[in-house]
Amino acid sequence: MFGRISIKHILFFLLLLVLPASAKIIRVTLADGTIRYYTSSQLSGIDIDKYGQTIVTDYLKQHRDTFNIDMGAIEMIDGPVVTDTVMRELTFADENLMTTRKVVSLNMLYPSIDPSGDSITLSGAIHIPEEIWTRDTVSSGLIMFNHATVSNRRECPTNGYLRVESMLLAYYTKPEYIIVESDFYGFGVTERFPQAYLYGLTNAHATIDALGAARKILANDSIETGAHLFNAGYSAGGYDAMATQRLVNEQYADSIKIDHTMAGAGPVDITLMYDIISEADSTDYPVAMPLVLVSYNEAAHLGLKYDEVFQPRIAEKIQDWILSKEYSTAELNDSIGTPHLTEIFLPSFLTNSKGERQMKQLMDRFSMVKGWVPSPDNRIFYFQS
Repeated sequence: MFGRISIKHILFFLLLLVLPASAKIIRVTLADGTIRYYTSSQLSGIDIDKYGQTIVTDYLKQHRDTFNIDMGAIEMIDGPVVTDTVMRELTFADENLMTTRKVVSLNMLYPSIDPSGDSITLSGAIHIPEEIWTRDTVSSGLIMFNHATVSNRRECPTNGYLRVESMLLAYYTKPEYIIVESDFYGFGVTERFPQAYLYGLTNAHATIDALGAARKILANDSIETGAHLFNAGYSAGGYDAMATQRLVNEQYADSIKIDHTMAGAGPVDITLMYDIISEADSTDYPVAMPLVLVSYNEAAHLGLKYDEVFQPRIAEKIQDWILSKEYSTAELNDSIGTPHLTEIFLPSFLTNSKGERQMKQLMDRFSMVKGWVPSPDNRIFYFQS
């Protein structure tokens, strides 16, 4: 009934057993030398059909690859590993000038942790100005960049959505820096999971682990990383940049030295942000509230039922608007269509309900102004308007 069980079947079965715990990267080498990468975050299964062919299927059903290969063509590796090399032309523009610059983006997979602290493989990118890539000039340093709020799965760095990154590298002075950034948990290779939005130090770990991975990759390619290290981000990325500075202070002070942290428009005191919006019953960025609550509910497993939290027209759209990651923040702001918190949340949720208390407890826990004071030698430029 089940067919002949071979050693090959047993090896594949054992491979699947260890994937979730180890968060390994699976490298498949085809007969023509083509290499495919999979991770335990995206892998649905490795199976053998009755003809002995290997079938690999990912969770999103975007790939169902069938290979007539042997066990030796499949390897489990720890990473980091470069999965793609893309030449891009970035643009800086304002009302007075426009400049462009060619940049080589190395998309990578690397080990990190998820919001629960368990090991996982994340995706990220290293953006290298062409002159540094061709060794015509040397890098002045690295920039750890924390990307801003995104809600569309196509807007992650490895998909080439590089707004502020373009402004930094294509600026008319053509600074000789290499940018390193993570897609963060919930995007890229982990897009099947709800994103970790304003979620404490989770994204800080992703950024610091991406830095370590990039240094290994660049060293293997004999690309100098320069003397300086900067840490930057805007919007939610401004919050994540402050979280990265905090994590460096608390756990990596002996091995990572940040020259400057530049954080823009980040809600470093999330509780205060929420209290101000609640008191005014008004926000010019309504999508942030569903993003925060869904992130906290899913990542912290709060068990909140969305029809007991949001107004009916919002609750019925959480899967489509937020969890599907099909829409940009601009589209979601238009769809939500109201600046009023009382028209997003149910009044019963906003009156010191258990759910609101749980959310605010996480906001307090994830605040960057509580439980931590920057070191006197930290050089932090915080911009808010």
